[in-house]
Amino acid sequence: MAKYGKEAWERYWAWRTTDGTLVWGPDPDLTCLGEAQAREVHQAWRAALGLADGAGQAPEPAPEPAMRPPLPQVLCSSLLRRSLHTLCLTWRGLLPQRPPQPVHVREHWREVIGKNTCDQRSTKSDILESVQQDVFTILFDDAFTEHDHLWTPVRETDDAMRTRIHHALEAVWQNEAKEATALRATAA
Repeated sequence: MAKYGKEAWERYWAWRTTDGTLVWGPDPDLTCLGEAQAREVHQAWRAALGLADGAGQAPEPAPEPAMRPPLPQVLCSSLLRRSLHTLCLTWRGLLPQRPPQPVHVREHWREVIGKNTCDQRSTKSDILESVQQDVFTILFDDAFTEHDHLWTPVRETDDAMRTRIHHALEAVWQNEAKEATALRATAA
């Protein structure tokens, strides 16, 4: 949208998947900027936990154990690949469980649904393939289908989105949440 402006984006480009240079739909990959930001968050967590960085340098001063933040006991992510990739880059190597706990992915944990091709998810198989080289296991709910049955050419309203997200988060707190839960979502 920044390249073309809001009016041109809404009128023309949102319906497309590419301009021949950039690919933004469906379900685009995380950008280089997004990857760099996720690595920064990873390093911030390493420092907060008193762990050495990639160069072997421990933070100075190292935080006292009682001052370190709790690690998440449940990982939840939007089903969009850019969100899953951010989660993997952020938490890789920080969680003590072997193997790490699964990442809970649900159909309703995503941005606004409809119209913009960037909001249309990949197939279930493609989502699994996109994280297969990572150490995380993806846990889908039973309602998660191979193809995106929620995306339509008509954009959902803000009220519909708020209601959908509210119900999706309620389900997390009732069924999956523990003392420390990490949620990862993308922003429109």
